[in-house]
Amino acid sequence: MLRRLALAGMVVVLVGGTPFAQTREAAQDDFIESLRTRANAGDADAQFSLGVMYDVGRGVPQDDVEAVVWYRQAAEQGHASAQHSLGDTTPPHAELPPRFWRNPDEMRS
Repeated sequence: MLRRLALAGMVVVLVGGTPFAQTREAAQDDFIESLRTRANAGDADAQFSLGVMYDVGRGVPQDDVEAVVWYRQAAEQGHASAQHSLGDTTPPHAELPPRFWRNPDEMRS
């Protein structure tokens, strides 16, 4: 058994790999890069996810401006959660496209 384990370790060293799984940070970096690729390709769910990550600072540095950029891209595609989050992160006086405006009279009924 010990001999097989030593042999497996030598094979790993010879092919240039590591005998251990990818580190948590490297896996997280790969996930974020994959998410960013999908978001840049127009995936509204990925755009929303990046917005959330920047909004709360999870896996990326917290950045309100970057969060709004990603929320807005997803919201413009009709992503309801992104539209809601964009409303939560955008000051009331900020300029939003009219399709995101609500008539106050409609809200009262």
